[in-house]
Amino acid sequence: AYEWLPENITDYLAKYSCTYVEWEGWYSRAAYGEEERDFTPVGLVNHHTAGTNDYDPARLLRKCNFYISPVGVTYLLAAGYQADTGMGDPNVLARVRNDQPPTAPQDARPSDRINGNPWYIDIEVGHWGDGSPIPEVQRDELIRVNAAICDMYGWSPKTRLIGHKEWTRRKIDPFWSFNGSVDMMEDIRSDTVDLIESKRNGMPETQWHQMIDALFEGSDEFNGDPNYWKFGVPEDSPEWEDFWAAFVRAIS
Repeated sequence: AYEWLPENITDYLAKYSCTYVEWEGWYSRAAYGEEERDFTPVGLVNHHTAGTNDYDPARLLRKCNFYISPVGVTYLLAAGYQADTGMGDPNVLARVRNDQPPTAPQDARPSDRINGNPWYIDIEVGHWGDGSPIPEVQRDELIRVNAAICDMYGWSPKTRLIGHKEWTRRKIDPFWSFNGSVDMMEDIRSDTVDLIESKRNGMPETQWHQMIDALFEGSDEFNGDPNYWKFGVPEDSPEWEDFWAAFVRAIS
């Protein structure tokens, strides 16, 4: 079914202290002619713009969902299907859906056989794409936006966040340097995970998951799938409040 990005994405952008601008009409915008196209995101893709490091966001309204400028400002441009991810590897899509990280070397991927546009949210980062340094404020903003989106959907950045170069052999993005070396997607994912962990009760993710597993094994008050509570429930929901109350009773 066709879906928009939830309007409450702005709540999550604020939660992660993103510096963002809501472009007029973003909530009803999609790529030209694709307003009724199925858009059911299962992950998100980081891109660089190339060509220039400072696009006019108005040129990207029908290309991507988010644009991050060199000064660290995020432009929320569109809630619908955008034609940015393009054709890529169906094995990568399968791994993302099954919460498995992309592992195949880029040159080992099969030819592009599936359209990724219905499945991925797109973040374009204003950068030349030539391996030159990325401004710290811009990269910091990227990590914050990645974290906001993953948190909103209950996704793990370890598996649901990919680079365009991990989707198709045709692309090299994102390609910039940070702290003196090429900024790898593994580092971007790791920093995104760390930021989400810092917001989740101040507890490292591994420790948090171990505690939930122990509660479900040792208490009759906890039933169902522990992973639902690790990833699937927004922390501002009544359901989460009930779970947190039971969690506090169990460890008190």
